[in-house]
Amino acid sequence: MAAAGTAAFAAWLGAAAASADPLGPDPAQPPNGIGAGPVITPPASPVQVPRPVVASDGGRTTVTAHPYLSRWIHELIVTPPDTAVEVRGAVRAKLPGVGGPMLDLFGHCLFGDSFATQTTRTRSLPPVDVATPALSVVIEPVLQQH
Repeated sequence: MAAAGTAAFAAWLGAAAASADPLGPDPAQPPNGIGAGPVITPPASPVQVPRPVVASDGGRTTVTAHPYLSRWIHELIVTPPDTAVEVRGAVRAKLPGVGGPMLDLFGHCLFGDSFATQTTRTRSLPPVDVATPALSVVIEPVLQQH
C-alpha cells in the first residue's frame, strides 16, 4: 500500500516538475539574429538557424535553437512610418513519443522603424498561446509607436 502511495506521489511530483518549465519567449534573445553565431541553413533560406544546443538529461534529449528571419524577409514586411512591431515567440515540439528529441525554438523579430527614434508608446497585443500534448506555441506581439 505504501509503495502505491509513493508511486502516486512520484507521478504527481513528476507532473508538477514538468509544468514548472512553462514555455515562453527567451527574454535575453536579441532581435533579428543580432549576435547569432554561424548558421546551419543555406544563405537563401527564409529562416536562418544558428547551431542549436543539444542537451541530454536522464534519457531525454532537448534541442534548443534560436532561429530568425533572413534579412530579405524583413525587407518584405512593411510597417507604417514611425511604427515598429516586435514579436517574441517560442515553440516546443515534444517528439520523444515518435523516437525524437524535444525541440525548443525561440524567436525575436523587430520590424519597422525600431532603432531610428525613441519609442513614445508601446502596446502589447493579445498573445497567442496554444498548447497540445505534442506541440506548444507562444507568440507575444508588441506595437511600438515613435
